[in-house]
Amino acid sequence: MRNRSRTITIDLRGIKFTLQVIFALTVLWGVVQATVPVVRYARGSFDETSATAYQNDTPVNTPVEWALETIDPSNVATNTDSALLALRGAVPKTGKFIRVNTEAMTVGLYTEGVLVEEFDIVHIPPTDSPDAIPEGSYSIMSKEATKLSTLTLVRFPQYVRFDDRFAIHGRPTQAGGEVQTGGGATEGSIVLEDTNAAKVYTFAEKGVPLYVKKGALDVMQGNEDSLDLESGGALPATSARGYLVTDLETGQVYLEKERDSMFPIASITKFVTAAVASTLIPHTDEIKAPNGEQYRLGDLQYLLLLRSDNGVANALAAHVGTREFISHMNTFVASIGMEHTRFADPSGLSPQNLSTTQDLTLLAKYLYESAPFILDISSEENMTITSSDGMRLALENQNKLAADPHFRGGKLGFTDEAGQTSLAIFSIPVGNQVRPVSVAILGSSDWKQDTRTLLRWVLENTKTRY
Repeated sequence: MRNRSRTITIDLRGIKFTLQVIFALTVLWGVVQATVPVVRYARGSFDETSATAYQNDTPVNTPVEWALETIDPSNVATNTDSALLALRGAVPKTGKFIRVNTEAMTVGLYTEGVLVEEFDIVHIPPTDSPDAIPEGSYSIMSKEATKLSTLTLVRFPQYVRFDDRFAIHGRPTQAGGEVQTGGGATEGSIVLEDTNAAKVYTFAEKGVPLYVKKGALDVMQGNEDSLDLESGGALPATSARGYLVTDLETGQVYLEKERDSMFPIASITKFVTAAVASTLIPHTDEIKAPNGEQYRLGDLQYLLLLRSDNGVANALAAHVGTREFISHMNTFVASIGMEHTRFADPSGLSPQNLSTTQDLTLLAKYLYESAPFILDISSEENMTITSSDGMRLALENQNKLAADPHFRGGKLGFTDEAGQTSLAIFSIPVGNQVRPVSVAILGSSDWKQDTRTLLRWVLENTKTRY
């Protein structure tokens, strides 16, 4: 038997070509996989969490029509709201109150609406410094006869704390007993002469409201710019469980229903997320968005408020530390007087994100006076943002009220537990004036119609007080 041998010829060029084709297809597949999420993101198909926000915060298709039908008049509160006036720096008629005037450089102590003592400020951080004390409402948190800095060994006499960062106290002394005359170790502090600091220390009690503001003082005696309401009767028919319509400058309440009842607020939460993020995160920080791209804070604020992206809300919180961020959210709302507001997440998906229309009106007041840039973002109809890699992303405001000339800014929300929610500010003609009017709506099944109904009532039933 003869052995046969077989010669096998290998085509190396063919194998090389085949491998090149496989490699090229692999690279192409990788590019497609990396690109598809971005394309989906640009079209509004985010991850499951973000998609929930987009589907839930359903926009209306047309601007509000202000005068389409006759509305029944309502029983309304014609008073100037005390909490709103307190937020403006007004002096309440009852209890103790401390007011810091950064323009006059004074601290005033009030009892039952009457100024009992006023002291000159020795030192306060400049308004353009990183340690500046923001205008707004606070309350006394604690006090110590002498506060010792374990780091610098500086002593702060008659130390009255009204925020995690801010305090009123006497002149600090160095470890050797030398009195400190300037700022130095007093960042975030209001320094008084020791005798005056002692009087503030005696006056201050935990929970006493304190207000920091530049300029003259308001007194809670009503406001001459308030408007007279011409009608009375049943509340206008709405689907909302609670609402509050208020003039943000005078504090006058036009319409209210269940203003103190707590309801889930859904994506209105993102107004607070935006405000806290702007305080905690440097504007130049780059943060990874759900599409994998890096954006600066200013660009992400548009994605947060125009598209109501839950993934962005979570990314902003995670950049700081989610638990710490939520803690700051709760501290922030307490600092501006929102006593019945609680947050469990930064997006609004949690039904434990609760507030009242009264508290949301205080938030509107804060945004209108102290953070108008957030309202400006929320009022844009369209915006294109650019990632650090140069990728452009076109955004459209889900809140179609942005197309209406009366709209100053606002945020919608929707979850199964909250129903439809809305917080919006309008500049509308009321009487013979153009007024900034806040409309807070919770627990609605038709926020668009409810907004129209409430605002039309104001337009039809008010007149200027002469």
